[in-house]
Amino acid sequence: MATNGEAPVVVARDVHKTYGTGEVQVHVLKGVSLDIARGEMVAIMGPSGGGKTTLLNCLSGLDDVDSGTITIGGSDLSQMKDSEKTRFRATKMGYIFQAFNLLPVLTALENVEMPLLISGFPPKESREKARTALDLVGLSDRSGHYPSQMSGGQQQRVTIARALVNQPEIVWADEPTGNLDSETAAEVMGLLTRLNRELNNTFVIITHSDAVAELSHRTVRMMDGLIVDHGTGTA
Repeated sequence: MATNGEAPVVVARDVHKTYGTGEVQVHVLKGVSLDIARGEMVAIMGPSGGGKTTLLNCLSGLDDVDSGTITIGGSDLSQMKDSEKTRFRATKMGYIFQAFNLLPVLTALENVEMPLLISGFPPKESREKARTALDLVGLSDRSGHYPSQMSGGQQQRVTIARALVNQPEIVWADEPTGNLDSETAAEVMGLLTRLNRELNNTFVIITHSDAVAELSHRTVRMMDGLIVDHGTGTA
């Protein structure tokens, strides 16, 4: 976890986000402010429709905000052109989703290296980084397997390897254990906490699971588009 006094890696200030046009508008984020320390693992919890996923999408630059500011590692997302933001996400961030989002026609190794190839990394370097990432998650022996040949837990490990392959500052995870049974979910969370401890990546996790929240350093709670509890560090 980040040392005291170090500047937060994520800083959000008075963030508002509305979806819809004309008379049908939904004010999803209603002035959210949040700091996340470098190396921190933060769980974000709250009822469905409370704004959790929208906040994650805005913090990670997948969605633009209506007003307010978001800075990642000191870089203001609102000041970036779309192409700059895309490059920034590709080099500084990793994503883990509830749906594994693996391409079925690619092997585990090919799925992991794909983001690097898209970002312009040389094929040889991309392949080496992908092998290292699969080794990190304990799947070196499954590198040539296709998603259909792997269990749900193994597929999520490939997703985690893909999120880590670019050595990101931040990994965003939206319900990373949502499609897994309780035993596999515990294994995946054990992997994430180990990687957080060993690599000092920052993890921001949307979850409905108390078990996931208990393994995080801090639990942020949202309701009706606002943060109602910023949580207290426990690790």
